[in-house]
This record gives sequence, C-alpha cells and structure tokens, in this order.
Amino acid sequence: MQPASAFGEQLARLRAGRGITQGQHAERISSSQRAISAYETVAEYPPAAVVVEITRALKVSADELLGLKPQPKAARTREDLEVLHLWKNAYSGAWRSVIPAHAAH
Repeated sequence: MQPASAFGEQLARLRAGRGITQGQHAERISSSQRAISAYETVAEYPPAAVVVEITRALKVSADELLGLKPQPKAARTREDLEVLHLWKNAYSGAWRSVIPAHAAH
C-alpha cells in the first residue's frame, strides 16, 4: 500500500532507511505491526505518546518525523550590520553631549 499522508510517507521512509521492518519497529515501541501499518498507509496518526516513542526508536526529532522545518531566523546582511554599527557610532557621541557629565556617572 502507498502512504496515505505525508506523515505516513515520512515514517515509512525513516523506518525503511534504517533497515527496520514494521514488525521490528512495533516491538521497539511496544505496539503492533498492524498499528505501524496503519500509521504508514491509512492516514492514521499516532497519539502524542506514541510519537515520542517513535522518535526515540528511530533516533530522530519530532520535527523531522512530522516533516516540520524550523522557521528561518531573520538574517541580517553584512550591509545591515555595517549600517547598524555606523548608526551606533554616530549617535552614541550625540547622546553624550546632551547628558550632563555629572548625570552620566
């Protein structure tokens, strides 16, 4: 049978990539081969506790198992960092001239 969901496809790929049969995988997570088959082919999603056991047995993160990708962090370009540096240098001196010397200490 073909995987019925992205989750089933990912689970089957990860399991098979490790050379583990559905039966062997079921034993490792204290489940049944029938349940593993259902997760892989009938679009049945396991309970959260089973997801944890699957990630441990396959030695993958839940994000990898569920096919999630981390959100990319906003990357600053070199130009952004140079502008920020110039801005800080230009205005840090200006603030010193506004604040009386005795108040700054």
